[in-house]
Amino acid sequence: MPRIADLLDAIVAELGALDGIEDCDRHGGRFDVAELKRFAVKAPAIRVAALGIRAVSQVDTGEQDARLRIGAFIATKDRPERTRDDAALAYVQRVIETAQLGRWGQLKVHPARDLTAESLYSGEVQTTGIALWGVVWTQTVRIGDPDTEIAP
Repeated sequence: MPRIADLLDAIVAELGALDGIEDCDRHGGRFDVAELKRFAVKAPAIRVAALGIRAVSQVDTGEQDARLRIGAFIATKDRPERTRDDAALAYVQRVIETAQLGRWGQLKVHPARDLTAESLYSGEVQTTGIALWGVVWTQTVRIGDPDTEIAP
């Protein structure tokens, strides 16, 4: 049975293999200033999070299609060869390209849709010395056990 956690782990594995990424892991919630500072130490880094489920629909196999909102949060810091802002934009582009390819090696995952990206710059982020961007998309994953009896 496919699990949402398996999809997130597959995304972490693929994004973590992007050239230059020092750290990639799952993240379970919002960032506070302390977390941002810990995150910045390992930059360039990516955190992947399930942000919610938009809809769940039953399919005739007894499984469900869950429309999952997924976010990849990218942190970069200044380096002699490139500013944090330029590095962040380069990684945003790579995450978008990777997400559009789509299925993360999973059989029951539809290609990514509705990709958006935005800078998460704020006063809190400024004090950490990092650039922070979020890339968000919707991806449908089939979950549940096939051929499960559906109650009338």
